Amino acid sequence: MFQAAQAWFVYELTDNPLFLGYALTANALPALFFNLVGGVFADRVDKRRLIIVTRSVYAGLIFLLAFLTLWGVVEVWHILVIAALAGAVEAVDTPARRAIYPHLIDRKVMMSAVALNSSIRSGMRIVAPAIAGLVIAGANVETSFFVAGAGSLTMAAVMYGIRVPHIEPGATGNPARNLLEGLDYIRTNFLFIFLIGMTFFNSFFGMAYVSLMPVIAKDALSLGPGAYGILLSAGGVGSLLVTVVFGFAGNPQYKGSLIIGGAVLFGITLVAFGLTAELIGSYGLAIALLFIMG
Repeated sequence: MFQAAQAWFVYELTDNPLFLGYALTANALPALFFNLVGGVFADRVDKRRLIIVTRSVYAGLIFLLAFLTLWGVVEVWHILVIAALAGAVEAVDTPARRAIYPHLIDRKVMMSAVALNSSIRSGMRIVAPAIAGLVIAGANVETSFFVAGAGSLTMAAVMYGIRVPHIEPGATGNPARNLLEGLDYIRTNFLFIFLIGMTFFNSFFGMAYVSLMPVIAKDALSLGPGAYGILLSAGGVGSLLVTVVFGFAGNPQYKGSLIIGGAVLFGITLVAFGLTAELIGSYGLAIALLFIMG
C-alpha cells in the first residue's frame, strides 16, 4: 500500500516519469547491498525481535512522510531519502521473516505452506493497492500513508504476540567470512545461480511496470487514483488464484518447467500490456493482461 501511494504521489508531485525511476532506484540500491549483510545479521540474532524492530522503524518512516505531506512541506528529496531508508530496513527485515517461517511449519506441508504464504501476499496485492487508490481518491495521499504505517505497526504487534520455538543461530565466527562462504556456495551451485538469476531478471526488468503504473494509468489510459489501484490489484487476483491451486495441489512435479514457463509467459504478456496500453488505451484489456501477468 505504501509503495502504491508513494509512486502515485511522486508522479503527481513531479509530473515526470524519471522521478519514478529515481524513487525505485533509491529503494533498490540499499537493498542490493544490505540484503547480503541483512541475511548474515538475521542469522545471528533473535529473528522475532528483529522483525518487531524493523517493522516499527519502517512504520516510523511512513509516518514521517505522512506528516511531511500533511504539513505541506514535503519535497521530492524527502521521498527519495525515505525510500532509501525504507529499502535498507526491508533488506534486513525480509531475510528475517523468510528465515522464521520454516521453524513454524512441518516439513511435510512445506509446499502448501509456501503456497498459502504466497496467497496471502497475493491477497494483499489485491487489497492494498485498491485501498491506496480509493483512499487517495476519497481523501488524500497522506491518509493512505497513515493507513500503511498503521499496517506495518500491526505486523510488529502480531510478531510480539507470536511464540516462536528457540532457533539456534545459523552462523558463528567472522561475519565477513560467513558472507564470503555464502557467496562461494552460490557460485558453485548452479541451481542457486539459476534461481537467483531468474529472480533478478523478473524483479529488475519485469516488475518495473509496477513502479511505472502511475504513468500508464494517467497518461496512457487517462485514469485517476481509484482506477490506478484497481490496475495494480488485477495482477494480485491472478496470482492469488494460481497460488491457491498450488496450495491444494501439494507438491507438483516439474517445478523447473513451471518456473521457466511462467517466466516466459509473464514476459510475453508484459510486452503485450505495454504495447496495447500505448496503442489501444483500453482499461478492460489492461486489467485482463495484468491478471494473466499475475
